[in-house]
Amino acid sequence: MIVTDLRICDFRNLGLVHLEPNERFNILEGRNGQGKTNILEAIYVLGSLKSFRATVSREMIRFDCSQTDIRGVVSHAGNERVVRISIGERGRKVSIDGKSTRSLSDSLGQLTVVLFAPEDLALSKGSPSQRRRFIDRAVFNRWPASWGDMKRYEAALKQRNALLKQDASDDMLDAFDDQLAQAGGQVLEWRQKYLDLFAPLFTESLLEMSGGELDGRISYDSKLEQLDAPGLMKAFQQNRYKDRARRATSVGPHIDDLMTTFNGQSTRSYASQGQHRAFVLAMKIAEIRLLKEGLGQSPVLLLDDVSSELDAERNAQLMEYLCSDAFGGQVFLTTTDRSYVRIDSENSCFKICNGEIV
Repeated sequence: MIVTDLRICDFRNLGLVHLEPNERFNILEGRNGQGKTNILEAIYVLGSLKSFRATVSREMIRFDCSQTDIRGVVSHAGNERVVRISIGERGRKVSIDGKSTRSLSDSLGQLTVVLFAPEDLALSKGSPSQRRRFIDRAVFNRWPASWGDMKRYEAALKQRNALLKQDASDDMLDAFDDQLAQAGGQVLEWRQKYLDLFAPLFTESLLEMSGGELDGRISYDSKLEQLDAPGLMKAFQQNRYKDRARRATSVGPHIDDLMTTFNGQSTRSYASQGQHRAFVLAMKIAEIRLLKEGLGQSPVLLLDDVSSELDAERNAQLMEYLCSDAFGGQVFLTTTDRSYVRIDSENSCFKICNGEIV
């Protein structure tokens, strides 16, 4: 799966950007604040229909413009599709080969992208919300159909929390508890299904990376006694008094976490900085491997200045993997200096200045 042609119009500080990307490595070089990450974000939006950093659509539209437009030609298994997304004040519109989709979800899966950004390096030691975001993005990439279940859970959770703030009756909460439990049960099922496939690949990747020194494990961490809809319903009822006092839902997928250990010890408590980096790198490689197994081809990888954040050893391991036939996919990466990127494979370098390719 690769992007063979990319046009971005009025996205953040980008005016009109046209790229004919290399099928392997695409290096976006430029000083900070010139628009390199904006190009990565636009590609991410084309594949995921959402940003990895904007909270509202308006943030993605260039100042004094009414909408932004992203168009990409995507080649997958010998077939080419033209995917286009327009974002304006009235929402988002998506078309495939010139035909508007009936719903946003109909376009999911046309382009699969994996993001590796500096904030990902805190995955193994950061907040639970970072790890929830990681697994939900990974689940979505592997099974785009999960998107609807994730959105239903978010909406039901928002409604239940609003009722708690309004001191709604028990009868009213009972009705919404059932909706939330059913939606949450689906989210839990997706996450567990993903971890069953992901965990052994992660362990294998970390062992290879550490020369057999780090036996890493990853598992689901929840307050629930049962990881399903009945378990959620029981937890909502048991915690209702506490939820009323807090005016928020205290149990469920929205507060769950991933537990990581190495050699039987807690990663968060005992891992060194280098071990944390190895952990995160193994997580990303396992994510890519799992996607390649499912798609038959590697996803498009977006690397946002990660080389400058990794130590020399981990950076060399990452580049070795990306240059290998085991990956063999397309990469877009940003850097302030081309010389920082040690790539022997075929590549193209695009210099970015003030939102333009120069």
